[in-house]
Amino acid sequence: MKQYIKARLSSIQSLSIKTCQKLRSINPIYQIIIGVALLAIIIASKFLFGHRHSPESKVVEIYKASKGNMLQTTRLLGRIEASKLFTSTAGYEGTISYIAPAGSTLKAGEIIAKIQNDPIEAAYHSSIHTVEIATAQYNRQLMLFNSKTASRQTVEDKFSNLSVAKRTSCCPN
Repeated sequence: MKQYIKARLSSIQSLSIKTCQKLRSINPIYQIIIGVALLAIIIASKFLFGHRHSPESKVVEIYKASKGNMLQTTRLLGRIEASKLFTSTAGYEGTISYIAPAGSTLKAGEIIAKIQNDPIEAAYHSSIHTVEIATAQYNRQLMLFNSKTASRQTVEDKFSNLSVAKRTSCCPN
């Protein structure tokens, strides 16, 4: 391995010596032109292919709090990303009326955001009210039937109305 490296190194050295000898034999004006052209290529490559910052990179200030009244800040170039990403979509359109505070830890079942949609909310409350009315009517007819003042047919009709109201309602009760 060492012999191979020495052989490669000696061949590179002999090649560079030959190149330097050829450069010395060129007219000095051409040497200057070649040198300026190489310098221009190096400068252009730095500008064209140099390290570019992504458009998403921005100056970020990091605050480090410590005990006492000392506050350390550091300015860096980069991006801040969440360690865990969560994407959620709403089932319907509306205006966001509540969003959980940034940085808060939420447990399963807690509200992340609330979407206000007046027509859907009105339909929801109306369906709940319809089920309540159908339940009250059925209970009243059942009580009248037990006291022998209502027919079985009216109780069955009210039970049917209650079943339809529960089936078409948005609430499972």
